[in-house]
Amino acid sequence: MSSIRKFISSALEEINLDAKVKGALILAIDEACANAIIHGNNNNENNTLEVECSVVLNQLIITISDIGGTDFSRLQFIEKHIEELVKEKSKGGMGLKLMHTIMDKVEYLKDSGVYKCRMSKNL
Repeated sequence: MSSIRKFISSALEEINLDAKVKGALILAIDEACANAIIHGNNNNENNTLEVECSVVLNQLIITISDIGGTDFSRLQFIEKHIEELVKEKSKGGMGLKLMHTIMDKVEYLKDSGVYKCRMSKNL
């Protein structure tokens, strides 16, 4: 995870962003990668993630591949408020909620057998 954070921080340095926005973006990307490692790949150290970062037409696009077999049913958590998740003592969903709150768009795709999470943020 530390190498992913360093890569993202370095990539975001090239974009003139407020420190608070940059921190939030790093948090969202960190959550997506942690979900991929823990839930998608069952902490298998032999699996790797590929993280791509680009800016297209004033939009930051982050794509994380191979996120393993994503359980899309967990997306129910994004519809709840964080306070509701805390009150319910939910064992999951906080990271997903943060990702969907921070980013403008979060998509889960399967492309040629590879699962991907693509997130975008208007700059």
